[in-house]
Amino acid sequence: MDSNRVQVEEQLKAVQIKLVLMLILNVPASSVMGLCLFAKFGVHFEYSRPLLSDASIVNTILLVAIPLAVFCSFRVSKLSKKFEELKLKPSI
Repeated sequence: MDSNRVQVEEQLKAVQIKLVLMLILNVPASSVMGLCLFAKFGVHFEYSRPLLSDASIVNTILLVAIPLAVFCSFRVSKLSKKFEELKLKPSI
């Protein structure tokens, strides 16, 4: 009875740690993606960074950042669902 509750609490902590890590990983991916999309479709002016002026570099960064952001978002949704299931699980 008590060991089952302890197992559920340990699983909750593990899921919560994974969730925080995915959210931390998603922040730079989303930020870089937003910056690159602005460089690609925004008003073109002389950027202070030469990387944003080169279209091939911007496309390459987007090629990495978009799948990473999608992966993180997918994992966050799955982990959130698992976290809620574990919270509602009765500790017998």
